[in-house]
Amino acid sequence: MPKFLKITLYTLSAAVLLIIFTLISILLFVDPNDYKDDITTAVHDATGRELNITGNLELSVFPWLGLSLGQTRLGNAAGFGDQPMAQVKAVDIKVKLLPLFKRQLEMKTILLHGLQLNLARHADGSSNWDDLIGQPAEATEAPAEKIPSTNEPAPPPLAALAIGGIELSDARIVWDDQQGGQHITIDNLQLQTGALALGEPVDIHLSLDVETREPALRNHIEFSTRVDIDDALQQLQLSGLQLTIDSQGETLPVSPLSLRLGAEVAANLGTQQATISDLQIDVLGTELRGDIRLEQWQNGDARIRIDISDPQALASLLPADLPSQLISESSLSMEALWSIDKQTATVKTLQIKAAGLQIDSNIEATQIIDAPQAHGQLSIAEFSPRQLAGSANIELPETSDPQVLNKASLSLTFDGSLDAIELQELSLAADDTQLTGNATVSNFAQPAIRFNLAIDGIDVDRYLPPKPDTPPVPVPAGAAVEAAGLPLEPLRALDVDGRITIGKLKAANAQLADILLVLKAKGGQLRLHPLQANLYGGSYAGDIRMDVRSDTPKISLDEVIKNVQAGPLLKDVNGDDPISGTANLQAKITTLGSEPEAMMKTLNGSAQMQFLDGSVTGINIGHMLRSAQAKLKGKPAPPEELKRTDFAEITASVSIADGVVTNKDLSAKTPLLRISGEGTVDLPKERLDYRLVSTIVNTATGQAGKDLEQLRGLPIPIRIKGPFADPKINLDLKSVMNAKAKQKLDQQKKKLKEKTDKAVVKEREKAKEKLKEEADKALKGLFR
Repeated sequence: MPKFLKITLYTLSAAVLLIIFTLISILLFVDPNDYKDDITTAVHDATGRELNITGNLELSVFPWLGLSLGQTRLGNAAGFGDQPMAQVKAVDIKVKLLPLFKRQLEMKTILLHGLQLNLARHADGSSNWDDLIGQPAEATEAPAEKIPSTNEPAPPPLAALAIGGIELSDARIVWDDQQGGQHITIDNLQLQTGALALGEPVDIHLSLDVETREPALRNHIEFSTRVDIDDALQQLQLSGLQLTIDSQGETLPVSPLSLRLGAEVAANLGTQQATISDLQIDVLGTELRGDIRLEQWQNGDARIRIDISDPQALASLLPADLPSQLISESSLSMEALWSIDKQTATVKTLQIKAAGLQIDSNIEATQIIDAPQAHGQLSIAEFSPRQLAGSANIELPETSDPQVLNKASLSLTFDGSLDAIELQELSLAADDTQLTGNATVSNFAQPAIRFNLAIDGIDVDRYLPPKPDTPPVPVPAGAAVEAAGLPLEPLRALDVDGRITIGKLKAANAQLADILLVLKAKGGQLRLHPLQANLYGGSYAGDIRMDVRSDTPKISLDEVIKNVQAGPLLKDVNGDDPISGTANLQAKITTLGSEPEAMMKTLNGSAQMQFLDGSVTGINIGHMLRSAQAKLKGKPAPPEELKRTDFAEITASVSIADGVVTNKDLSAKTPLLRISGEGTVDLPKERLDYRLVSTIVNTATGQAGKDLEQLRGLPIPIRIKGPFADPKINLDLKSVMNAKAKQKLDQQKKKLKEKTDKAVVKEREKAKEKLKEEADKALKGLFR
């Protein structure tokens, strides 16, 4: 046995020496440059291309088996121009010979200098490398692929791998894709690595310029990192990863645009796990910092923070009228978890700070691939809407109270999907108003809105424009709203079922309380019912309907006012109280049309009203009568008096036909007068024609009634006629006085007749008495 081993060792040694001597002989007696023509001829016969080797060919065998190649060009395929497809200035590849016998690959630094590749594809899809890889075979039945036997031993793995490095310099790659309409040039490509060995870290540095035509962009890219891969090629670590991209182009939002990325990356290819720590991305004055962990590549968690460090760098992305200061000191931070396997995602402690706002939220999402749904909470900390608008260069409308819009906050929970959202526990604070409730919107394509909201109190007047110093020029009612037609299509699309309650409301300076509004709208039919409120000691109840299914909408109102103190209400709303007292009103009205003018002309319905224990300001009927009476008698007018007529009760009912209001039963009772009236009010033409008849009652306690004693019981007509803007009021007291004089004359005639008749009767009685006396005397004289 020892003799056999000795013979074997001698034999192997002799074989190795023979191989070495053979290789040395080749290097000594064979010059590879003598075979350039053979090589170029073989390439031309195989590909039809020209191979031009102008540089030297050098071979080495021991201790390094290597090849060095000088300037070399490979011609292009037919139809792709005269420019070479590939050329290189220098190539140097060397492998250490003896370690190969131990299944160890040990190489020197691989050098590749001046590589230029021109790759092209025509519009028909043919490329200039098709002939190098072979044209697709004709569509024939492919032979059955031989399945390798599982019993065949796999080739033995390398026992070791060591490469001194890779150095690629001054490379250029051009990709001209006429089919896809793209042209890309990679220039100044530089790649340097450290020594490559299994289980040992290696430094990598890459830089290149990339230019594209569609879109027209120019990019300079630099990349560096240290790569560490274990022997089993399962553990990967990128340390000190740095990526820089500098881009220019008109299609960019900002040009030039720079991006900086840094990170530490660790990955386990076997378990499909990875971590990205110390992630740093800087672009457009924005800094992103974070850590990311992946499980099975598609599940994981992350912690991210984004800060705006240079608002001016982002200014060009903002609308022209928004200042960059709006996003100064802005930030976003969050923690996120996701699982593609379970289709879940969670965003915890999401916080956004921008423009004086702080938004906090937590979100949980499910079925994120099949049918995304989300549940979460959102809050906006107290902020000033006025300051926010000022920062954004937004001019808010002037408000009567300059202190409003200085305080607001919001909190809610939500459930949402791609087609619906539900807001719950809604709490919105704005100045002194608090709104709470919930709302739902489903089917975003045709939204169905449901809500239940409560407002504690709001003063609407504070948010309205201040009243002008000079009153606006009055315009006809129809002209004022000529263009304010109903938006029929949006109204038809409404699908709403909601309820709003308001504890206190101030609008147009009127004070209302305990307001309830229920709105329902669907299929072109809208209804406000119940609609109710308490105001000025009384109440309001309404039922308003709108039908917009046709091009001529129909509107109906059924409204009731009970026991409302009209004076304070009108005083608050108009600044004066032309009528006071306890008001009771009831109206049922319908109208047609979408324009105000059409609505006015088709107004129909009826109404009843009653005012108790009040007064009418602006007219003093008693004073009017006394002034007219004095004028007729040639006496001076009585002193001016308060223009007010007190009444105990006013009642009236009206009917409305095509915008014309008709009243026939006005009745008013005052301490001095009893008034009846009838007439019409033409709303479309804005004219009225009304006749009042006043009768002075027999009372000494009336409004200066003693001065009008002689008019007591006489009907006194008052005519009000003309346009709304300038009605004329006429009192015909002369005819009343003539009637009174005639009445007095008739009375005097009657008294005179009665006196005459009495005198005649009396004389007759006297004559009878005298005749009787004389007869008695005559009889007495006969019997004597």
